[in-house]
Amino acid sequence: MLNFFANKELTKIGTHFLPLLLKVSNLIYLKKLFLILGLILPFTILSQGGFTIKNYHIDVLIDDSGSMSMTETIDLQFDQRRRGIIREIPTNGKFKNHRQNINISDVYVEGWNFTTTPGKNYTIKIGDKNTFITGDQQYIIKYKAHNGILNFENHEEIYWTLIGGDWNADILNGSFKITLPSEIELSEDDFHVFSGQVGESTEYGNIQKAGNVFTGKSLVTLGNNKALSVGIRLPKGYFFNQAKENITTIKAPKVYTKDRTYPFPILMILGFLTSFFVWGRNKTSNIMQERYYPPHNMSSAEVGTYYDFTVHSRDLLSLIPYWGEKGFIKVRVDDSSKKTDIYLEKQKDLPPETAQHEQYFFDHIFAYSDVVYIDEIKEEFYQDYTTSRKLLKEEILEKELYDAEAVRAFHSTKSIFLALICLALGVISIFVFNWVATGIGFFALSLLLFTFKFVRPKRSSKGQLLHDQLEEFKNTVKNPDQDKLQEIVAKDPRYFDKIFPYAVAFGLDKSWLKSFEDIGRKPDWYYYNDHRDFAYYDFQNDFNLKKIQNKMIIPPKASSDNSSFGGSGGGFSGGGFGGGGGSSW
Repeated sequence: MLNFFANKELTKIGTHFLPLLLKVSNLIYLKKLFLILGLILPFTILSQGGFTIKNYHIDVLIDDSGSMSMTETIDLQFDQRRRGIIREIPTNGKFKNHRQNINISDVYVEGWNFTTTPGKNYTIKIGDKNTFITGDQQYIIKYKAHNGILNFENHEEIYWTLIGGDWNADILNGSFKITLPSEIELSEDDFHVFSGQVGESTEYGNIQKAGNVFTGKSLVTLGNNKALSVGIRLPKGYFFNQAKENITTIKAPKVYTKDRTYPFPILMILGFLTSFFVWGRNKTSNIMQERYYPPHNMSSAEVGTYYDFTVHSRDLLSLIPYWGEKGFIKVRVDDSSKKTDIYLEKQKDLPPETAQHEQYFFDHIFAYSDVVYIDEIKEEFYQDYTTSRKLLKEEILEKELYDAEAVRAFHSTKSIFLALICLALGVISIFVFNWVATGIGFFALSLLLFTFKFVRPKRSSKGQLLHDQLEEFKNTVKNPDQDKLQEIVAKDPRYFDKIFPYAVAFGLDKSWLKSFEDIGRKPDWYYYNDHRDFAYYDFQNDFNLKKIQNKMIIPPKASSDNSSFGGSGGGFSGGGFGGGGGSSW
């Protein structure tokens, strides 16, 4: 060990690693190691979350030389106390084998103190370190971007990520306006918008041309690895008088020094896995008895989400029969045509004590009318659905059903903090010291920390008891005893209606319907347009959750009339130049 630290090649980094290595000697205390690591290493990591961007508009004015005057107007809401935001703009871009350096100049932020740091990511830090703010704020960021026009052999092209996917917040509305220096005739195949998951050719946005002005917006929530990019193909000579020559730089091969530090991240990985399996997960429970009723005071959406720690679309859709059984809505079916049309009819408001996610979901379904035809709210309802999902997940985490210590150790923001530190150590190991094995080890540890951050946390004793009950309840719903079922229905005629929403949330609605074929119980909240009598088979056949989901919860898409050169496989969200993202601080 002394020889390890005596190696001259390691003296450059020893002052950072030595205090940390001394703490690794005893793996039993590895949980504390990760907290100490954040205090010792001299890396500052940006704080995560704490705000939502309500509107993000980008105004781009391009002059004859191809320089872009950018104005970003960001309306956001801080949910936690923050000093301001940090905007990062990448200055290196690559698209279709073109690699260019973007120059940023003339940066100005209206009404706020700010500092700038040039580099691979041009950083604009907005706010005052001594002043904390909350609530609604507006940031108007102005700057010029140079050298962002692509010069191909037979055409020129603007391909710019207007809103990058690196924002660690939801961007509810994103829009843009791009003004060219002069009007030019273009076909609809010459301009295109890409909005959605970074790296995918998704078209969840629209774009229009009027003279030399292009306007449009995203139709889905951005941020958190979802971006908005625009491509405009122009004829040769619009910006450039002559073609640029392609310059290829050949880098000298790296000389790798001997790597003796690789055991360090390996020991950390083993220690982390050991501590997680000892302290961070629940032991297997013995599920023995049948359970024919769900826990009290939990809706079907909450049960489905807590059971598998995932908000499925069926969890929220299970609220439709849940509300029906409780008399808040009725479901009307019109099968006069070849296709079955489904209406939702509001009967009364939800009570004041209703959970926020449920109230939000209900209010936005019936936002404009007490009678809603499902086909009429598709696409427009998608953002309301995603917000309801987010609220549901947050409320489940707040119910004290998870072990607080395990959550802090393995699933809190500190996990992201530590993962970013390990990622930085991996980069330093490879690109500064040429220690490839050590770098790969730190990358693996970073990936492990990121992954475990989002797995199901360890349940508290209260949460474990509830989960065992849900396991028993689900197993019973999946395969109920028919004699017991007949006995329960005789005592509780509405039993089918009460349990059906939970069967939907568990994904067992088809098997639950099959279990009642011999009983034939029809729900009171479901009826046909002509008010005729209908058999249990009619409900079993027509109330199809998959059809409702495909009609009600689908992301909006732009019209196919807006297709452009992206259809040839050249474009995707987050591609080209610009973009980046930001965070709060």
